[in-house]
Amino acid sequence: MKKIGLITFHDTTNFGSFLQTFGLYKAINDMGYTCKVLDYKCEAINNTELPLKKPVSFTLRNIVKFILFEPIKRKKYIAFKNELNKMMNLSERYDKSSIKFANNEFDIFISGSDILWDLNLTKGDTSYFLDFVDSDKKKIAFSTSIGDKWDGKNLEIAKSLINNYDMIALREKESIGWLEQLTTKKVYSVCDPTMLLSKEYWNKYAKSSKMEKNNKTKKYILVYFPSEIIINEAKEFAKSNDLEVWVINYGLKLKGVKNIRPCFVADFLSLEKNASLILTSSYHGTLFAIYFNVPFYAYLRENSHNVRFNDLAKKLNIEDRIRDNGTSTKINLKMNYNLINEYVEEIRRESLQLLKENLE
Repeated sequence: MKKIGLITFHDTTNFGSFLQTFGLYKAINDMGYTCKVLDYKCEAINNTELPLKKPVSFTLRNIVKFILFEPIKRKKYIAFKNELNKMMNLSERYDKSSIKFANNEFDIFISGSDILWDLNLTKGDTSYFLDFVDSDKKKIAFSTSIGDKWDGKNLEIAKSLINNYDMIALREKESIGWLEQLTTKKVYSVCDPTMLLSKEYWNKYAKSSKMEKNNKTKKYILVYFPSEIIINEAKEFAKSNDLEVWVINYGLKLKGVKNIRPCFVADFLSLEKNASLILTSSYHGTLFAIYFNVPFYAYLRENSHNVRFNDLAKKLNIEDRIRDNGTSTKINLKMNYNLINEYVEEIRRESLQLLKENLE
């Protein structure tokens, strides 16, 4: 059986990054293949995602921030690492200088999901384009995201690398048009890897949370990635609908709400599953609201790869659930999840079929 190496943003404290990694990893292994996550260390991603070992600088402000916030980030990271090691097989550790040796172990390489091809985000790290893979190995991009459109030097770098792939499937349809201008290859559209697993699977995962019993007995609005606008709208709606406002918040405590700091993936899923309403500017916060059939609104943020929200809304015909900052549209809990679930199932089925065909 062919061995598959998956490269993505897996070493993280971000729930979405962890869950998309696991979604694709599990889907591949469920097809009977042996897949490992490449334990690749990208310096730029490590600097933004991992706990700090010391303050950024020894100013009073940065020292205070380090003392207040780094302990919870470290606790969360330890929980993620334990879950990662429990649920997924990782390769040996690689960095930019050693990643080429992964060719000795794997037959097929996959660039997974998340915004792997944003060269500004990775500070020009082209390993996520599989530039280290030998020419006789199969190279697949599955649910990869570009983020914002390439330009200048980044455009030339990307153009020289994408033609080396055997198959390219992107997460956002809008990006397909950008890519097709740079290659003669057919570019496919697929779902985020979290959608490859069923609602029933995610429900089971959520039920393993130690918070599940408490979450089920409460009525609350969940806010994930808070902003002043989201908090104000949550408070206003909660007041007239006998709901509490729970905010996933790792910063300074916000007044007038319940501040929550989940460290475990199952706790995050349980919070989403049991909410009466979710208000979020997180892409994966939006996706899991959909999987759990919870009413939601997704808020667009400046400079935050909003193409992924707009693309998801078009695919599922839920444009009315996407909000720009400053919107005054009245919150409506009614959503046609019977129809939305049909769209999700169709997209899942098509994406799994494409993945299966290209692994054979």
